[in-house]
Amino acid sequence: MQIEKFIDSQYGWAKTTKQTAEKHLESWKAMLNGQGIEGVTVRQFEEWRKDVSASMRYNSLWAFKSYLAWAKIESPLREHTVKRELPPPQPYTKPEEAQALISACDLYTYKGLQDACIVAFLWETWTRADGLVTMTLDRLDLDNQEVILIGKGREFYTAGFGPDLKDLLERWLPVHAERAKCNSLFINIRTGNALTYGGLRSILENLGDKTGIYRTPHDFRRGAATNFANNGGNDRRGMAQGNWKSHKMYQRYTRSVSLEGFKTKRWMNKDKDE
Repeated sequence: MQIEKFIDSQYGWAKTTKQTAEKHLESWKAMLNGQGIEGVTVRQFEEWRKDVSASMRYNSLWAFKSYLAWAKIESPLREHTVKRELPPPQPYTKPEEAQALISACDLYTYKGLQDACIVAFLWETWTRADGLVTMTLDRLDLDNQEVILIGKGREFYTAGFGPDLKDLLERWLPVHAERAKCNSLFINIRTGNALTYGGLRSILENLGDKTGIYRTPHDFRRGAATNFANNGGNDRRGMAQGNWKSHKMYQRYTRSVSLEGFKTKRWMNKDKDE
């Protein structure tokens, strides 16, 4: 198998996509132990992957199909499919929870002010944890209320934010100028160095201890998208804000859209003849 040559030829793939394909192909190559891929059957594939998750089997098959198509190898695996089951709805942050977390922050202390900024940043920009901890001052446009974030595959995209986060950031930036020893927007208050994933997790855990609301960065991402969709937000705008490439993925993030609004709707006027 010419795995390295295949991976190098995929110019349009993100780095993480290439790494996923390479991992599965190398594992497949080791399993074959010198045998050619041409004679592999669907049964062999299913036997090899019988004890892994549907998602893992799906990714393995995708990698194999991609390689087989590139190498122009005819194989029954090219027609095989793996059904990937949709996971149940995941936890998500509600607007009132985000507000309660911010209210628990003491805005008159450096730490409290940054903690409030972090909660508001997660809620308003819909970013992943990676986007927050890698956010730098040069990618913040406070006047136009936009940030350039790092998404999956390490590509950059632009997200907007509202006046509430802008107000908090205007209070935070002078503190940052005084205490920061780096260009990262969010820092370790004590050392002035860039905030780490562990530091972000600790901040959210501490706020959870104060409020009883334990949320992960991705809970904010799901919650903000759900809140937007629940209030009639345009899908195209929501996809742009969260940097989702497909409508199907956006729908997965907004599966928890409330049905309560439908429960008060009347379509018959029972009193129309009175």
